[in-house]
Amino acid sequence: MKRALLRQSPLAMLILLLALCLAACSGTAPATPVGQTPETPSGETGSEGGEPVTLRWRTRPDNQAEIDVYQSVSNTLDEEMETVTLAYEPGGSETASYQDVLKTEIAAGTAPDVFWIPGTDIADFATRGLIMDMRSYAAADAEYKDEDFYPGPMFHLTYNPETANSGETLWGLPRDVSTFVLYLNLDLIEEAGVADPRELAANGEWDWDAFLETAQAVDALGDDVKGFGQNAWWGPYGYWLNAAGGNFYNEDRTSCALDSEAALEGLAFQTSLYQEHDVAVPYGEDAEPPFLAGTVGMFQNGRWATPGMRSSAKFNWDVVKLPDGPAGPSNWLFWGAYVV
Repeated sequence: MKRALLRQSPLAMLILLLALCLAACSGTAPATPVGQTPETPSGETGSEGGEPVTLRWRTRPDNQAEIDVYQSVSNTLDEEMETVTLAYEPGGSETASYQDVLKTEIAAGTAPDVFWIPGTDIADFATRGLIMDMRSYAAADAEYKDEDFYPGPMFHLTYNPETANSGETLWGLPRDVSTFVLYLNLDLIEEAGVADPRELAANGEWDWDAFLETAQAVDALGDDVKGFGQNAWWGPYGYWLNAAGGNFYNEDRTSCALDSEAALEGLAFQTSLYQEHDVAVPYGEDAEPPFLAGTVGMFQNGRWATPGMRSSAKFNWDVVKLPDGPAGPSNWLFWGAYVV
């Protein structure tokens, strides 16, 4: 495996973590857990002496298209590993129940050996002793380096809650690092007769005014068409307040800043898309199905929506960056990790 691929290949990250997991199964290095980390994963047999071992792994896919991608990865690796059988398990949905189920299974000793969790849950799982510190196993691999991975996620994945120092532990490896984009229905945008958002972005002209103009033009195509859609969780509305110069917290994170002038400006613009301008899929409704059905011009989401677009969209589509707000360009960095 070429380490240079690690910054861009989730498959390479999974291979490395599976190798570390196998090392844990065979007991080739001592574990150094924080709290009550399980002594071994739940694989059926050990790998000592090349004996067969079954490793279960799980992700939280959004749809069948994403399940198919992970199953294909699992099948490919399974064919390449002579003494290892990989069993892929799609889990949960976009709710907290995915993490809750994992916690219950860990307590019962039935959890998968390797599983994905959002970056926001790493600290919780680590301090509760629910995932293994793999640092000692990584140290036994002369080729392994933390620096081969994106530094942002690795700060948290190597953070030791007992010493408050980063770089001392290894709770997992980042599977994905993703920002938001706007998925575009190019057919609707062309029919509406407005400028291509991709060209506007390339010319530095893709801002909130241009975005609203595009959404209004597409929305005017018919009663069954909407100019824009996003789903109701903190990420999408967080973009609007950030792009206006606001934030969830003040600078030193000692108090909530949602009532700041900039944050309210951003949230007011977002609200206007639903009320004053009425160009958005009703708030609280899942905006992805109508986008895939071809009745929404722009849909805000991350790269995790791409498999569904490739398999289900029957129109010309592409992506463009989020429009610049009053405070300039803004986005979120989302990441999740494979853990043991």
